[in-house]
Amino acid sequence: MPGRGHGWRRRWRMTGPRACIMDIFRKHRGHLTAEEVYEMARRFYPGIGIATVYRNLDFLTGIDFLNKYISPDGKARYEYREHGKEEHPHFICKNCGRILNIEDMDEDLKRLLKREKERIEKKHGFMIDEIQLRFLGLCNECNKRR
Repeated sequence: MPGRGHGWRRRWRMTGPRACIMDIFRKHRGHLTAEEVYEMARRFYPGIGIATVYRNLDFLTGIDFLNKYISPDGKARYEYREHGKEEHPHFICKNCGRILNIEDMDEDLKRLLKREKERIEKKHGFMIDEIQLRFLGLCNECNKRR
């Protein structure tokens, strides 16, 4: 299967660690840090190293298997990218870095984003693959602690 983006132009092999990481994301459906992926992967693939996890997360992001988000705490978090599923905005906590999906986006906002995407593409000749809409603030837990 040919890869896209980030210079991944060659065919790629399915290695044990890569299959393990892909399986974690297919099952978990959350926004995981590399360290969280590493801890989960070690249970199923004890010989895996943290550098292997980082390399595979970068590779899987490059072939559009994962979405990568940088939270305000500076940590990269990864989410399984379900092809064919509509993009969704995220709420990101500025204090703890927690990321929540917003699955019930307003229909008017969806139409507005679609129109704006088409306008930008036509005006600038820029092909937009995805739109990342983020809402930054404090999650319930961090807000309660304030």
